[in-house]
Amino acid sequence: MMVGFRGKCPFQQYMKSKPDKYGIKLYLLIDAATFYVLNIELYAGKQPEGPYQLSNAAADVVKRLITPISVTGRNLTIDNWYTSVPLINDFAKDYKISVVGTMRKNKKEIPTCFIDKNRP
Repeated sequence: MMVGFRGKCPFQQYMKSKPDKYGIKLYLLIDAATFYVLNIELYAGKQPEGPYQLSNAAADVVKRLITPISVTGRNLTIDNWYTSVPLINDFAKDYKISVVGTMRKNKKEIPTCFIDKNRP
């Protein structure tokens, strides 16, 4: 989610595809039935070395966000940016969470028999 913001901020983002081109990027875990925000994380860019440095890799962000619902047996619906086969395997094995999400066909872990060569 991008919250529009045009002031001075060291971690302000620019995304030309968004309606608000400048803003603050947030990662959210939201309950689809109640629209209640369960967890939120601010994207502050690459952090310097030290005790507060966190990985901004998609799988690491998702694993940090789902801590309130881990081992609850819920279903998680995620965007194609976060969906990957190793992440889904970790969720099924370690977190007891099922996952629904689209995958980009250029991901290297997708078996070739699942990729339709005739579609653009």
